[in-house]
Amino acid sequence: MLNFADPEIYREVLEHLPTAVYFVDAEEKIRFWNEGAEKITGYLRQDVVGHFCRENILSRISALPPGSAREPSHGLAARAATNPGATEEPDTSSPFQIALRDGRVSEAEMFIHHRDGHRLAVRVRAIPIRSDAGTIIGVAETFDASIDNSEWDRRQNRLSRYGALDEPTGVLSHPVMLTHLHESLELFKVHRLPVSILLIEIFRFHELLAKYGPLIAPAALRATAQTIESFIRPSDFIGRWDEHRLLVILTECSPFELPAVINNLKQRAGPTELRWWGDDLALALSLGGASSQQGDTPEGLTARAARVLDGAVGVANKNAGGVLAGPAKANEA
Repeated sequence: MLNFADPEIYREVLEHLPTAVYFVDAEEKIRFWNEGAEKITGYLRQDVVGHFCRENILSRISALPPGSAREPSHGLAARAATNPGATEEPDTSSPFQIALRDGRVSEAEMFIHHRDGHRLAVRVRAIPIRSDAGTIIGVAETFDASIDNSEWDRRQNRLSRYGALDEPTGVLSHPVMLTHLHESLELFKVHRLPVSILLIEIFRFHELLAKYGPLIAPAALRATAQTIESFIRPSDFIGRWDEHRLLVILTECSPFELPAVINNLKQRAGPTELRWWGDDLALALSLGGASSQQGDTPEGLTARAARVLDGAVGVANKNAGGVLAGPAKANEA
């Protein structure tokens, strides 16, 4: 017969929950890290337990409250497109700090850094842990991915069966993206529904190819796309445009809203980290955006975005920074 007073029973339950659960003591050292946390983040317990929060393994980024006109429909990404004022922790307003300092249960939507390099949207809940005397001795924190990964996997499998994916990178193929672009421009022509696009290129991509060979190309684009997907809505599209660039179609995104999306990506989305043959690479991005105009064609719209991208690459090369680039006004006349 089970002895429900035995704490090992509850530890076993916590251990195998699909939700991420971890405990941090009053010195902010991680003491427990369950299987759910391993699966969601990619970090095994031996990578995390015994380390301090200040080591910033997860590189958490919090979001400001929502309230803008352009607001995607899921999780933290719902706030990302128009709330560029995020900060990396430590943050005194984070759920962890509120629980540890004030003894209150607190929740927030955040981005964390996945071990594979991309950023991942999660919903975090922090709960203070008290001693018998009522003193706060630590914090229990839980989080789940804001996007249902199982549903995402089923969608990817369906798209793969229909030949809609660029298999090396796992994003939509060029022909599918071209079809979506035609449809979006037709909606703009008939119903005046705006559409904007982003061309995204990894900074100094050709140098990566020269140093590491052609196999790094799909891996780098895949990691970058996984990060970008956390910052766009389900109604937007991301796919491979050519050998070294990704295309994002931002549906119902006007020229006035596009700069907010770009600023958000500058401040939040990069660089994506990729471990390749023992080297830890930081994949900085350059981007160029453009918004639909009367009489636009896919060729014309992407050409305008490409000109902005070329300018952004030139500025980044001049500054030798390799930072996420893109002018505040990303659409040309």
